[in-house]
Amino acid sequence: MEPLGWALVGTSGFAESTFAPAIRRSTRARLVGAVGSSLERSQAFATRHGAPSAFASLEALARDPGVQAVWVATPNHLHAPMAMELMRAGKHVLVEKPMAIRVEDARAMLETSRREGVRLKVGYHHRFRPLHQAMRERVAAGAVGRVGEVRVHFFAPYDAPPPAWRQDPATSGGWAINDVGTHLIDLMLWISGLPARVVGAGLRSQRFGLPTDDTATVLFALGDCAVGVMETSTALPSPSSRIEVYGDRGWLRADDTLGGGGTLEGTGLAPMAAEPHDPFVTEVDDFCAAVAGLASQGAEGPVCVDNVDLIQTARAMDASLAQAMGGSGR
Repeated sequence: MEPLGWALVGTSGFAESTFAPAIRRSTRARLVGAVGSSLERSQAFATRHGAPSAFASLEALARDPGVQAVWVATPNHLHAPMAMELMRAGKHVLVEKPMAIRVEDARAMLETSRREGVRLKVGYHHRFRPLHQAMRERVAAGAVGRVGEVRVHFFAPYDAPPPAWRQDPATSGGWAINDVGTHLIDLMLWISGLPARVVGAGLRSQRFGLPTDDTATVLFALGDCAVGVMETSTALPSPSSRIEVYGDRGWLRADDTLGGGGTLEGTGLAPMAAEPHDPFVTEVDDFCAAVAGLASQGAEGPVCVDNVDLIQTARAMDASLAQAMGGSGR
């Protein structure tokens, strides 16, 4: 398979530190170029990362036949319009989480993907951590029996207020809920394999007094009778991340796995420790395999988020915000 030609929309933050290096380390991909807020920024980015092209605009990137896949790493409110413009130009799109800040936009993105015959995936890179995959496989195999409760917890406190776009509900759709919480909700749905309905949510601004939340807890009804709890904060300290699944025949617990290390233990399972692994490179490889119509390494093939999961997560984000809109601190 010829390496897939990639471009980035966004030239700072994770695009600079993580996404471009991941594309360059993948044997299935090659970095063609990027577009930033100015041509000068695009050129500087291309130089730093050894890319042959720098684009002055999204339109110019979309016209380049050497670009086959685009990683959209922009503020949340730009995900939907940019992804749809690129898909209409025939590009496959990996958009950073959250997919969109309104479920209507998420549906429009999926419809554009179907109509144009291109791949659309969302950057939930925590799916590619081997301990998370092992956890999902054990749940699917019935290791815990019938799932009764799933809990996901991760706090990532900021030392200073976030960028201005994260402080504005119109551009972020919510801070902690969309910065960290969207990952946790995706993991809850993916690991449990259960459909979800939001039955309660509390979103609060506790540290910086912003219009967007920095602490969020969401309660879910999962499947026919299970419950789920998602807890996240960009304000409060916490010792580590934790993912727990409890069933009528056993339990599983992943500790400190969202940072790349950690352990997995549970009923009938000898403790497993994480080995060094770059989930972003695996995510790029997996996306390339999905574009090529191939199965990635592993029995289930590509594990990028599928269309059912996309709408489930987008609907959960919408419902969480709607549940919490009347609370103080929102």
